Amino acid sequence: AMVTSDGGVRKRVLQAAPAGAVPPKWGAMVRVSYTAAFDNGTVFERHGPDDPFEFQLNTGQVIDGLARGVAAMRVGERAALTCAPEWGHGSLGLPPHIPGDETLRYDLELVGTSEGPQVENDDFDMHVYRNALEGKDSGMGFTPAYRWTEGGEEVTMWIPLPPGRGARDVKVVFSPRELHLTIGDENEGAAAAAAGAAVVLGGALKGRIVPTDCYWVLEDDYPKPGERAVQVVLAKANSFTRWDGVIVGEENLVREEVLAADGAGVDPAFAERFKNAIFENEGLS
Repeated sequence: AMVTSDGGVRKRVLQAAPAGAVPPKWGAMVRVSYTAAFDNGTVFERHGPDDPFEFQLNTGQVIDGLARGVAAMRVGERAALTCAPEWGHGSLGLPPHIPGDETLRYDLELVGTSEGPQVENDDFDMHVYRNALEGKDSGMGFTPAYRWTEGGEEVTMWIPLPPGRGARDVKVVFSPRELHLTIGDENEGAAAAAAGAAVVLGGALKGRIVPTDCYWVLEDDYPKPGERAVQVVLAKANSFTRWDGVIVGEENLVREEVLAADGAGVDPAFAERFKNAIFENEGLS
């Protein structure tokens, strides 16, 4: 499954986390055991269960691909992680240990996580991503429940409004590191959500927000004429840091899954509604 919307970081679960296990929080200290290898299978680094490697998320201490992959895991989970060169050491590599343009493969387990010291700033991200994020949407993606786009200062979501629902049915709660949204009565349960009559989503965000600057509105004739969506705008607490998604643990659908509506867990009606959004983004409409 894709961890980043460009497919540069991919994760395959080898051993699921125990029930109730949670992903690490933003800026958390994490401990991982892993074997790291080049694309040809040559191992270049190991940290076993008795010697786990510890680092802090969202501080630039490790390559972006490894940080993104670990942030998408849950404690006790073991996964195979593949990082394309742009999410690893790039075209230059790390001489003499890692050649340029090298895809890296990890077999890793998230052993534990704990609260990390406060991250004072995100300059490390700003230098890398400012040019990519400034003045335009740097990325976009789809989950089975919503579409998202990312710019330098905001992340925007569009959640289809179920038929018969209006503004009175929408409740959105913003907190610095979490988002919770319901459309309809959350007590209606999973059956209503499965039937498309209600929406319940949320969780830990992939970055921090300024709750007082966040808002939501109803957008008419979206994703197509006669329909409506809830547009949620999240104001980043640290401008020009890259999220590459919205909610921790949610995986993006690949373009073909949305267009073909045959991916696992993809609602065909949802995919059909958002096809025109893909074409619009690619300049094909």
